[in-house]
Amino acid sequence: MQISLTTNACALDADRLRLTVPHWLRVFGERIDEIVIVLDSTPPVGRIAALHGSQGSLAEVRKALDELRRLDRRVVVRDMPTGDEMAAMLGRWFKRGRPDRCQVGTPIAAFIAAFELASGPIVIRADCDILFREDGWLEAACSELGQGRADLLAPARCGQPDGARFDVSTRALALDKPRWHAEVLPIHAWRLDWLRQVHRRWYGRPPWLALEQMLEKERRADGLRFASLPESLGYALHVARRDEACLPVMPEVVAAMESGVVPPKQHAAGMDFDVRYWPDAA
Repeated sequence: MQISLTTNACALDADRLRLTVPHWLRVFGERIDEIVIVLDSTPPVGRIAALHGSQGSLAEVRKALDELRRLDRRVVVRDMPTGDEMAAMLGRWFKRGRPDRCQVGTPIAAFIAAFELASGPIVIRADCDILFREDGWLEAACSELGQGRADLLAPARCGQPDGARFDVSTRALALDKPRWHAEVLPIHAWRLDWLRQVHRRWYGRPPWLALEQMLEKERRADGLRFASLPESLGYALHVARRDEACLPVMPEVVAAMESGVVPPKQHAAGMDFDVRYWPDAA
């Protein structure tokens, strides 16, 4: 079964791409058929710009992408669709409305493009700041999705307790694209409540919830089935900040995820990387 791993990139992401994409290639090896990187050349806004800073180099990102394409033929770079092409993708996903970004600036259209531009049929979309431990979750995800036992699947989060229930997150999410299109889409383009919509429009901001919040709304309305796999099959670690990808300890962090020897304090702390729990960080 063909498996696509996809992600999104913007002008802020050169260092993170150089960290994660080679790691993904080592972790998944020949089991994945492509890594699709969807490049959005528009400047980040809202929450993302506030978290990482609005300054970035699109030229440096393109340089990093060229390096990664030379590293492995399966690395494919696609520009973010625009115009009629993007409108058609959004039209397949939503019953009404064509949301580009949510009310705090997080991408919606770009995330959907990452799913849609994959060759599939199994598509795993991950943020470009996600590291993986793989002990069988990839095969389990393909099996569960292929047999129609779930519509969306996520690998466990680092430190995830057995049986824990989490809301849908777009940080790392897998689907069977043909089944998703045939049995789930289109979904509602969920908005804020009317009072918050008035507030956002007053300030020139969109009314939409984040894509992961829309998917969680669909789940709670019994519109789709979401499951998180057990941590025994592997897990994800989120290196949230742009500057963290350049920390001297990061090669150790990557190696620990690939070997499965993560410091106990980091494991207990959960999915978000915390430099304090890595002994050689100083």
